[in-house]
Amino acid sequence: MDDPGCWSQFLGGPEDGSLNREELPAVLSVLRTFAKNQDFFFRFSEIAFIATDKPIHFCGILDELSTFLTNGKHQFTPEYWWPADHSWCVCSDYDLAFTIVAGSKELVSAVLNDATLEAIEVSSQTRVDSMLRCPDEELELTPDKRTSETEHASV
Repeated sequence: MDDPGCWSQFLGGPEDGSLNREELPAVLSVLRTFAKNQDFFFRFSEIAFIATDKPIHFCGILDELSTFLTNGKHQFTPEYWWPADHSWCVCSDYDLAFTIVAGSKELVSAVLNDATLEAIEVSSQTRVDSMLRCPDEELELTPDKRTSETEHASV
């Protein structure tokens, strides 16, 4: 994507901080191809566990996630999940209106080509926050309203 443009204000995402009943099986189906029989780590949002002693970090196998979620202990899918080899990561942050799946070109292609998932390809240069203005909108900055952006890298 040479010119990512702006984030569509009409593009819908998952439920707040979670994948829905159709999206979760589709994402799991894509990820199974890249699972490589290893442990997976699941981190749930701490927002739901404020003032509780419930753990938010879990380790298991990918195919256990659906069962784990249906037993009623957690109402949302994990905020972050990744395999032991760190070859990909899924993020359904409660502050975002979408889920990000990061990984190899083959994984991204599999997500883009899944019939159930509504997906677009983004790069590290693509802004995906809801505050992004479209290029045709006038933006007047005064010195006290300027913000600086820093590039974030993931390990």
